[in-house]
Amino acid sequence: MPEKLKDILFPREKVNQFAEALQQVHPEFNTIGFVNDVCDSDWPDRELKEKMRHTTLCLGKHLPADYGKAIKILLAVVPFVKGFEAIVLPDFAEVYWAQPLGYFAAGFR
Repeated sequence: MPEKLKDILFPREKVNQFAEALQQVHPEFNTIGFVNDVCDSDWPDRELKEKMRHTTLCLGKHLPADYGKAIKILLAVVPFVKGFEAIVLPDFAEVYWAQPLGYFAAGFR
């Protein structure tokens, strides 16, 4: 059976590379904890978009809780991210900025 796109674009090696790039720009970044959280027992069964969102949520757990600080780290890592894992960067902004802003704004209808 041919290899699935989710396994080609988002293998553990890419998660490791992404974590190492993050540690380059943010030395306190816990690469081992991040990779272990991302590549959990359900990782092989997740589909491509599920892998993206799961990685985003794990990233939120491992970056500073202050959105401004987290975004500075992500902007700094952009030049070092070379593969499909870069899709996590805009997803982070959607999950941790756009969605909460939308929920807040919806309260004023």
